[in-house]
Amino acid sequence: MIDFDRERRIQDAKDFIAEGGSETLASVRFDIPQSTLSHRVHGSKSRSEAQSNARKLSDAEEQKLVDWILLEEVCGRAPTKKQVRQMAEALLGPEGAIGKHWIDRFIGRHDKIHTKKGRVMPRERLEARDRNEVHEFFPLVAQIRAKYNIQPANEYNMDETGVQEGEQADGTVVGSSETARTRLGESGATSWVSIIEYIGFTYGRGVD
Repeated sequence: MIDFDRERRIQDAKDFIAEGGSETLASVRFDIPQSTLSHRVHGSKSRSEAQSNARKLSDAEEQKLVDWILLEEVCGRAPTKKQVRQMAEALLGPEGAIGKHWIDRFIGRHDKIHTKKGRVMPRERLEARDRNEVHEFFPLVAQIRAKYNIQPANEYNMDETGVQEGEQADGTVVGSSETARTRLGESGATSWVSIIEYIGFTYGRGVD
């Protein structure tokens, strides 16, 4: 029977050595015989790897995981590292085990994804975003300004921020490498308190 706890400790020891630690210290810290650890570091496979390579995702499975991450972000649900790990272990099956630092190596292997900051926003706002409508907004503003002869003194620049009340919070997630940040749709267990800030040409700044 495969000892998955031992295999996990061996992988953690190999990660420790790869980051500059000595084999002797890794052997003591992770309770693995130094001879076994030395063989593994220099290319020997575990019994489970030799039989079914169960610990590691195949290239096709890793690509499925990348596609899932990108799709989740598009849907406003960019996953955390913990959630990516859970999905990877689900792909491996009930006896799957991945190393402590596997998630960082996985992200490093795939140029399409990276870690980024995620900001929670009301799901209604997230789903209402439309790139074409944003592009059409500015010509429309210019037309209204000209039609009604609106002067700069009567124009205000407005921005909206807010405070998330509930369990969900901003944090680091995994998503597309094409953007530095992403938006996360709030769950039903949270509420959003909006703060509207505006700046006028003549009367200055205000907050509602």
